[in-house]
Amino acid sequence: MKLFIVFFILLKSFSSFADEGLKKENEVKNIINERILKWYSTLCSSNTEELVSLYSSKITFLPTSSKIVIKDVKGVKDYFIGINEKYKAFKANKCTLLSPEIRLIDNNTVVVTGIDEFDGVIDNENKDSFNIKGRQSFIFTKENNEWKIIHHHRSRLPK
Repeated sequence: MKLFIVFFILLKSFSSFADEGLKKENEVKNIINERILKWYSTLCSSNTEELVSLYSSKITFLPTSSKIVIKDVKGVKDYFIGINEKYKAFKANKCTLLSPEIRLIDNNTVVVTGIDEFDGVIDNENKDSFNIKGRQSFIFTKENNEWKIIHHHRSRLPK
């Protein structure tokens, strides 16, 4: 009987530890999901300064519309300024990551993958609409107690 009680106490303590771990994981996933929502809303609104603030100073970035790897925050800013200029006729009204998969690697690293979607209208004579989907991945790192994007890659969805 004593062995059963000891076993029960040990099992209960492990259960509490597991519950706390799951709670922490869900908390991190919620924070990362908020960062993803912020990334898409700032991209959609062409708010370059706020968008750039989401990136780590140690960024590596493989953009869809570039042949170079971006390795610093200045490169991120220059890239998005160029994109905003290049696509200024595209007025997005929906920018989202559909069903993001958020995976905790460790206490300081999170990987996010998913298919993103951009809907809107082209500011032209016909007011043509557009819908663009792509494969998206982010790696977040904890930097000064804040989650920042340390790696980012987007590619077009294969036809």
